[in-house]
Amino acid sequence: MVTITITFGLPTGVRLLAANTERKAALYAEAVIYDIAREALPVPISVSCADPAVRNRLTGYLLDLQTECLRVPAPRRNASGALG
Repeated sequence: MVTITITFGLPTGVRLLAANTERKAALYAEAVIYDIAREALPVPISVSCADPAVRNRLTGYLLDLQTECLRVPAPRRNASGALG
């Protein structure tokens, strides 16, 4: 079993997550990235793992995900602030 930690440098401070599989780490990290205000992207990310292949895959994926989030149009909000 592998232990993976991902550190995000957010405008509000540092956020750290840990997971024991690559898939869980990716899912948790996706949720964090999707929650970051578009204006704050891209944020610095550091992936720590004993397996260099896992570390490189996750780092590349999360950097690409941030780039994709910047390319997608912002969700429209109605007058109440709700999505829609």
